[in-house]
Amino acid sequence: MKLAAALKAFLIVWILTPTAWAQPLWQGSDGERQAIRQTIESQVEAFRREDGRAAFSLASPAIQQQFQTPENFMRMVQAGYAPVYRPRQFELRRTLSVQGLILQEVFFVGSDLTTMLLLYNMERQSDGSWRINGVFQVQGKEEAT
Repeated sequence: MKLAAALKAFLIVWILTPTAWAQPLWQGSDGERQAIRQTIESQVEAFRREDGRAAFSLASPAIQQQFQTPENFMRMVQAGYAPVYRPRQFELRRTLSVQGLILQEVFFVGSDLTTMLLLYNMERQSDGSWRINGVFQVQGKEEAT
C-alpha cells in the first residue's frame, strides 16, 4: 500500500503541475482508446444496475485479488466513490501516459452534485482486453453548480 500512496502523491503533483499539461497524451490507437473508454463505461453502467459481478469482472486481477469478492468491491466503491457508484453524469477526458502507466481521466458528478476528477489506471491483459487497475482521485469532492 505504501507504493500506491507514493504513486498517488506523485500523480497528484504531476497532474497539478502546470508543465504537466504540456506533456504529450498517450499515443495509443483509436481502437485502444475506445476499448479503454468502453471498459470504464461498462463498469459505471454495472454500478448503476447494482451488478457487482459485472463491475468486479472489469477490475484487474490484482484488484480482484485485493478485494476477493464482488460484494467487498462494491462496498469499497459505495463508501469511497459515491459519485462513481451513482453518477448523475460522467465525462471521459484525456488518456495519459505517466511513467509507463496508462491513465484515463474521468470527471464525475454524483447524484448529490458532488464532483470528482479521477485517473483510472488501465492495464492491458494478455488477451488484449483492458482492465481497471486502480483509481486515483486527483480533484477533491466539490459541489457542482
